[in-house]
This record gives sequence, C-alpha cells and structure tokens, in this order.
Amino acid sequence: MQTGPMGTFWQASLGGGIAPRGFARGACEAHAECLVEGFNPRIEVAVRLWQQVVRRVFDGEGRPSDELVVAGKRYTSGSERTEHEVRIAPLPGRTAALRKAGRRCAELVEDGAPAGALVWLWEPLHCTVEAWIDELRPALHRVRLIVANRLEAEGSGPTAQTLRTVHSPEVEVRCANASLLPSDDWTRCSPPRSEIIALSRGVAQPGSAHRSGR
Repeated sequence: MQTGPMGTFWQASLGGGIAPRGFARGACEAHAECLVEGFNPRIEVAVRLWQQVVRRVFDGEGRPSDELVVAGKRYTSGSERTEHEVRIAPLPGRTAALRKAGRRCAELVEDGAPAGALVWLWEPLHCTVEAWIDELRPALHRVRLIVANRLEAEGSGPTAQTLRTVHSPEVEVRCANASLLPSDDWTRCSPPRSEIIALSRGVAQPGSAHRSGR
C-alpha cells in the first residue's frame, strides 16, 4: 500500500496471463482483494493489461520474410503488444476491455516503388472486470475483484492461445478517504485475520445473489 496525493492506493500483479476458456493450461480468471478501514469509503479500481499482436514482414513479391531492409531501414517479423486499461468507480461495477480481431497493413517503399509490406494481426479481446465491496463490520470493508478472459480457446499450438491470452494484468485500488490494506498483510489490522475470516463467512461469494441482484 502507498500514500499519494489522492489518498491511499494499492497495486498488485495478477500473474503472467489469464488463459482463454477451455485451454488445458492456465486459469481463465484471476482474483484479488484488499481491506478498507474507514467509514463510507470511496473506491476506484483500475486494471491494466496487454494483448499480443503478430507483426509479419513481406518482400516486394509478397513472400513472407523474417527480415527485410528497405531504404536503409531493417524490418523484422515478430510480435508487439497493445496496452489496455479499464476503470470502475464507484463500486460495485462491471466493465470490459473489448477489441475485435483485425489486421493493419503498411506499404514499404524504396525509390518511389513498392518494396515490401508490414502486416499486423491480432485476435479478439474480451476481458471483463468486476469489483464490489463487502462490509465486514462498521468501518471495515473488503474490496474484491474478478478479472476474467471471456474468449474460448481456438486453434492449436501455443501461438494460437498466446494471442487469445490476457497478458500481465495489474490491478490498482485507490481510496481518497480511507486506508487500504492488502489481504496478504491482514496481520497489521484490527481485528486479526482469524476474525476477518469469521466475519466473511456470512458475506456472499462470487457468482451468488450478491452479484446477480445488481
């Protein structure tokens, strides 16, 4: 947890990636939570992630190439990434990062004549973010988040799944009028962790009427 000009904020990485549904390896959801100490907390949640984009190089004859030099500049086939950010305020709330599958082309020219092309290709992106706050007792709340990859696994091989993976999701929780405490450091707060767990038993879990009734 850190203190900034707009109050306290907490940041956490949710792992290397969230896999598409049906993929044999990797979870299709990631969860995070932290505690809030204070009355009537005003919470804002931001989630940042990136999507992999394939970059392909073609020579002047339209043949794929690992690399190409045009007008003294070297172009290579490989991959890039596109960053996305979504925000939720106030809580509870739900939003999504969306992008259709597509491609973009750029012609390479030398001495006024076509000499090759760059092509960027990407799979669709459908990542939902849901955040809500539970009151455990007066002046003690828990912020909970679920980040989910809504795409289905398609194709075969690691490349096809990598393009449909939500990469490096990071969450940031900000609060302007209360203190934030990550769940892995509950020993610093009052009541102790054991009492927090007991208080949480009566709170609705993900997928229950707590969320469906919104």
